[in-house]
Amino acid sequence: QEQVSNALRYHYSNGFLEGINSQIKKIKNTAYGYRNWANFINRIFLERVWFRPLSKNTVN
Repeated sequence: QEQVSNALRYHYSNGFLEGINSQIKKIKNTAYGYRNWANFINRIFLERVWFRPLSKNTVN
């Protein structure tokens, strides 16, 4: 009951983050595998229009 009353009282939502998570899951499911982690992260940035390429030195 407390969770329901909090949901009605406060106007916070995690819908935006759930949308991002579903886009990342869709990218992961449609990919046949990326050569390295940086390529996967760059693909996420491309899909989210936040493109800033990661250098290969920052990801192990």
